[in-house]
Amino acid sequence: MTDSERLNKLIEYLKLNPLQFSLSLGHKRGDRVYNILKNRNGISSDLAREITTHYNNIRFDWLLTGEGEMLKADQAPAREETVESGKLYDIILMQQETISKLTDRLLKFTEDFKPNKDQ
Repeated sequence: MTDSERLNKLIEYLKLNPLQFSLSLGHKRGDRVYNILKNRNGISSDLAREITTHYNNIRFDWLLTGEGEMLKADQAPAREETVESGKLYDIILMQQETISKLTDRLLKFTEDFKPNKDQ
């Protein structure tokens, strides 16, 4: 199994798309993942370590070499919270936008109620 096939299998297992998977690892763009999926690059040991640290039920050796099983025997499958990390990211962004708008409104209301120095 190629690096591309293993990474694709992992992403499918997590029920994410490649961009969501990249974002779940803290990458701002999906270039690194897309290059592996397009067979332009392989999975580096650094990336394999990063992935298996974040998704601790995935075996490092399998991800790097394809040997053995994808999941650690003593680990349960990925939980729904991990699977939904892309959606969680979107929700957090929307909440930050809402907080910013509410803060602006609060500042405007505060200014409207300040005593006028001329009176």
